[in-house]
Amino acid sequence: MLEADISETRVGDSMSELRVLRQKIDLLVQEAQWQQIAALDEIVRDVISQAVQSVTDDNRDEIREDLNNLQQSYATALASMQRKQGESASELASMQRSYKAAKSYLDSSKF
Repeated sequence: MLEADISETRVGDSMSELRVLRQKIDLLVQEAQWQQIAALDEIVRDVISQAVQSVTDDNRDEIREDLNNLQQSYATALASMQRKQGESASELASMQRSYKAAKSYLDSSKF
């Protein structure tokens, strides 16, 4: 389903594509779909390149705003991913402590 959505984002003007991509990234962040966000990277780069090339005096401020909004979405994604990574590291450390405690008990009890 996402792949079909991704191909649809290639159609249309750069500004609306930037907005669609931002919405997709925001949704993927909410769903913690980090791999799918990474999969969008090449498309995002292409759309940004198109947007920059299509800047005119009439749309400069709007494109700048769209690019800033997209940057904010990426910053949110990064912060969420780092928070999740920290939580996972804490859980792993807790599991390792439990494993060591169980191993120590088994070794000392001569089972």
